[in-house]
Amino acid sequence: MKILTALLFIGMAAHADDRVDAKDITSLNSVNGRMWLEMDEPLRVIYVSAYLQGYIVACVTSTGFTDRWKSCYDTLGTLEHANPADPQPIVDGVTKIYAVPANRVLIIPCAIQAASMKANGASQASVDKYLEEQIKSFHPTSTK
Repeated sequence: MKILTALLFIGMAAHADDRVDAKDITSLNSVNGRMWLEMDEPLRVIYVSAYLQGYIVACVTSTGFTDRWKSCYDTLGTLEHANPADPQPIVDGVTKIYAVPANRVLIIPCAIQAASMKANGASQASVDKYLEEQIKSFHPTSTK
């Protein structure tokens, strides 16, 4: 998993515009929405797919029991959203989230979570509340 993460980050860095400053594309040492906007579409799909696959591995290895890893999946959405045959709806959801400048401070996993919530049928109000809570955790003085 660490190797996959390192390769993914190297790939993102290679695709990023040379004018992007590293401090602008990270929050809490993780890539954020500004980095997402620098990625091309195939890299976004790869990022989301790798993240979701890693999430599944983490759920299974951390719990070991079917009933427990099902609840781990439910945190992200449903099994279909944690392991989609087509991650494009989640990729599109993340891109829509980062279209709002105030959301760009969020690390990409937060946006994937929000897009997964929406794809799983959560109300826009609950997704907005989640995003607002996450923004406050990155910038306590920030208001959306």
